Amino acid sequence: MAAAFCDPDGLGSEMEVEKKMDAEEIPTPIPDVEEVPASPAPKPVDCGNAEPSQSHKVDQMVIRNAVIKIFCTRKRPMWYYPFQNDYQRNSTSSGFIINASGTRYIMCNGHGIAHATSIRVRKNGDDTKYLATVAHVTHEGDLALLVVKKKKFWKDTTPLNFHNILPELQAEVIVMGYPTGGDSLSITKGVVSRIGVQKYTHSKASLPTIQTDAAINSGNSGGPAIMNNQVIGVAFQGKRSSQNIGYVIPYCVVHCFLSSVLEHGKFCGFGQIGIAVQTLENESFRDFLKIGERTGVRVKKTNPLADSSKKLKPDDVMLEIDGKRIGNDATVELRQSERVSWWWVFSMKRPGSMAKIKIFREGKEDMVEVELYPERKNDGLVPRHLHDEKPTYFVHGGLVLTRLSWPLLSSTYGSSWWQSMPPVLKHKAYKPYRDKENEQVVVMTQILDNPVNINYKVCQTLERVQKINGVDVLNVEHALKLILSTEGKFLRIDFEHMGSIVLNQKLAFEANPKIKEEHRMFSLWSDNLKDVLLLKCKEDGTDKFSASPVAATRTDSTDIDIQNPLTPLSNGFLQRPQAGPVVELDESKNES
Repeated sequence: MAAAFCDPDGLGSEMEVEKKMDAEEIPTPIPDVEEVPASPAPKPVDCGNAEPSQSHKVDQMVIRNAVIKIFCTRKRPMWYYPFQNDYQRNSTSSGFIINASGTRYIMCNGHGIAHATSIRVRKNGDDTKYLATVAHVTHEGDLALLVVKKKKFWKDTTPLNFHNILPELQAEVIVMGYPTGGDSLSITKGVVSRIGVQKYTHSKASLPTIQTDAAINSGNSGGPAIMNNQVIGVAFQGKRSSQNIGYVIPYCVVHCFLSSVLEHGKFCGFGQIGIAVQTLENESFRDFLKIGERTGVRVKKTNPLADSSKKLKPDDVMLEIDGKRIGNDATVELRQSERVSWWWVFSMKRPGSMAKIKIFREGKEDMVEVELYPERKNDGLVPRHLHDEKPTYFVHGGLVLTRLSWPLLSSTYGSSWWQSMPPVLKHKAYKPYRDKENEQVVVMTQILDNPVNINYKVCQTLERVQKINGVDVLNVEHALKLILSTEGKFLRIDFEHMGSIVLNQKLAFEANPKIKEEHRMFSLWSDNLKDVLLLKCKEDGTDKFSASPVAATRTDSTDIDIQNPLTPLSNGFLQRPQAGPVVELDESKNES
């Protein structure tokens, strides 16, 4: 299972130095939605919220019957062998019924339904499982909404109400769910022991959490945390190396998700500011920066592609954010006698909104406004997660090229990959920001044996691709375009450690069908790259790509629906017509 961890030095920096991941997810498809334009402050949303009162009595059986057991069958990709899938697995988790502006959903955790091929749900005390589908999901916030079409499922159920409040420390909390050790509903009781910002195991995003000593075990994920007969949050992870520590997603995070979904029909993300900072707890450092009695944090680095790089620069001192004074330890006051990481402030704001920051620069105070962008740990230089996504890859001449990601590192070097991976890759893996738009780290995972690549040996398990035919590689798609645009007889690929590989381009194309068959590949490249060659064919007026793998996913002409037929060759590729309309493939019939 994956693990959660915190910024060890409390700097609030996006350059995490995770020495050990010691918190554990509790069990183990819709990708993160795209950004939407900034909106005014969200209107109050009817999510079944109500303040507790003496007259508000809820029958305990009604609450219990709203807690659902979720059965998930999933099939994850094999990141090291991107042309194959992992074997099928089953898992269970928990959820509960809510009412969001008149529509009933089952709220659960994102990690409970990631890479799902089917989802079934069962009510408390019932013996029937019902098919469910994912309506909305945020893997950053580890939350999802399920819908069930069968009306019978909703019979005799009452949605749970949310308690729109952040509980006080030592407040009593009840956690319900279906953990391992039994099949029926489990109910545990504890108190709120801490409130702060933690790194979510599922996404590696830093967001608000509630810590409790109520037992939260594998299978509890997605179950409600109840206080005064109302939901204050969603159970989602525990801590492997400690006892009596479990974490709950608080209502402020849940409301951020629900209000965005109900207002826009999609989740537009949590706010990210793109600033790495350094604490100023050392007196000499504060004197050097001449900040006097002020408190704050030093700007260490900004995201070069974000608005923060235009408004702030290194050695600026951030004094306040949205009117909240920042301490020398990178914390802000949450309420009396409670301080949390300054990340709390901007993470709960909408992408596209502005954060007002008071800074101290060159002896003067100033006020700047920084536009926030969506927090997406699956879309960085090296993605922290790729839930509900498939690998981006292609195979040419036996060389398997893909993008570097944390799932690939875990698949290659094991669960403690950060201890055994090459230092040069570690630097890339922890680099917080891209330098260029759409930049990726392209690596070769392996060389599949074939006479065309005989006697080439890799120096390390993952070899970073630097250049193709003398051109710096930006991303995987760019790498494929460079290979398909090769002029002349030979293709040259330069790597960071092993040196270079030179292939006879014609022989490499001819070897592809045999390599595909021998290694039982469902495709020589990922679905999101299939249009690259077609675009090249449209741009080229000759038969330069006559041996190109247009039909890499199928080698028989009966599986391809075309307006102007391509001629199948004996090597399994398709001959591009010399004249006539541009060829288009019917994707509905050209499935992998």
